[in-house]
Amino acid sequence: MKQTAVEWLVEQFNLQAYIPHIEQAKEMENQQIENAFEQGAKWQQERMYSEEEVFSIIDKAFHMYASSHRHDAKEWFEQFKKK
Repeated sequence: MKQTAVEWLVEQFNLQAYIPHIEQAKEMENQQIENAFEQGAKWQQERMYSEEEVFSIIDKAFHMYASSHRHDAKEWFEQFKKK
């Protein structure tokens, strides 16, 4: 059976003792990536507008630029919001 480059390096430089450390480093890196993703999602969620805030902004804009369109603003909002 042909030896791979990694197997050859492990054998030549007696790296067997380092394999657990390499695996541990990989696991730590994966945990850091997962933690960073979760923190980013949390940061984004904290800065998002609620549905009520978005509707309030749209409603104010409709009232500023068109008279008596509250009903239209609600219909427009419901039509384009993500379900």
